[in-house]
Order: sequence, then structure tokens, then C-alpha cells
Amino acid sequence: MVNVKTLLLELAFILTFFTLASGCGLSRPYPAIRSFTLEADLGIDLSERQLSNKPPLLHVLPVGAAAACETRKLVYKIGPNELSEDFYNEFTGLPARMIADETARILEAQGLFLTERTDTLKNPDYILEIFLNAFHGSFVSNQYLAIMEVKFTLYNVKRSPTVIFTKTYKVEEPLPDSGDRPSQLASGLGRALGRIIYSLSEDVKALGSVR
Repeated sequence: MVNVKTLLLELAFILTFFTLASGCGLSRPYPAIRSFTLEADLGIDLSERQLSNKPPLLHVLPVGAAAACETRKLVYKIGPNELSEDFYNEFTGLPARMIADETARILEAQGLFLTERTDTLKNPDYILEIFLNAFHGSFVSNQYLAIMEVKFTLYNVKRSPTVIFTKTYKVEEPLPDSGDRPSQLASGLGRALGRIIYSLSEDVKALGSVR
């Protein structure tokens, strides 16, 4: 004969266990946070540069960013005046710092400068300041985009600080409309940065006086 009281106690225990497990997240663990690097994609090989003489020394310094860019999280524009951070997908560093690192790496790989990415005891010939205005994905229309806008200011500091070049570059890089959206946005921002740094390097070459 079934003991009704014992059966009811067992059912109560089972219900309590599953309620606590669900509330504590034991049955549904949180997904891992993914981290992405920002790698500028110029679409050209920089591994075989030739230096005819010693390039000038350049310090590349991030000096600020718009409020929406001061986060490692991927940011999506989802409405005319609405941005949303992606909690589960982020970059390995703050955007302005990563852009400065990639800019320094590529300008040196092109043979235009020797570069420093932090303040050191070395006295630079030039300083390149970077201010980041926009760094996000846009998903408010039929065309998905990776959007980046960067202002560069180049100073000649060999004698006294003099601005010799300043320009803002904005790129909207198309993204696929399906697939792994975070990965596609990280890659798209890398392509956008590559286009910006290429344009910057061409403008610097046109100055003809950074030697």
C-alpha cells in the first residue's frame, strides 16, 4: 500500500530542488563571453618593406573618444537614436587604444616612421593624436554596416609643436545580412580601419616633408 504522506513529501522535495536549481542557474549556465581582436585589413602585403634611410620617430597617442566608444563591448545601432551594447561579445581592449596600436604598426611597416605607442624617454620627431568619433555596427536599414570615424592630428615637434596635418576619416563598411553577426562586425571594423589607415598613409606621403 502506498504511503500517501511519504509520496507527497518526495514530490515536494523534487519541486523544491528544480525551483532552486532554475533560480540559481544550475540548469541553464550563462554562455561564455567572446573576445575579438581588431586587426586592420589593408588588402596588401606589408612584409617586404624597404627602407632607404632611417625614418623619423613618431609617437601615436589616443587622446580621447566619444562616450559611445568608451567600452570594450561590441556596440550596435538599432534605432535612429539608440545604441545597444552586446554583453557577450567584446574586444580585447578599448577601441581608441587598439586603433592607435594598429596605426603605429602599419605606418612603421610601410616605412614611413619608426613608432612608439606609449610615452617614453625618447624625443619624437612627430606626434600623431587620435580621437575616435564612431565605432559600431548599424542595423537600422536593409544595409548592415560597420561604421568607424577617426580624427588624426599630426604634429611636428622637432622644434616647437606645430600642427602640419589634421583630418577626419569616416568609413561605412558593408556587412553580410546573415550569419555570425559579432564576428562579422569585428571583421568589418578591421576592414574599415584598414581603409582609414591606407588613406591616412597616402595623405602623409603627399605632405612630402615628414623626414
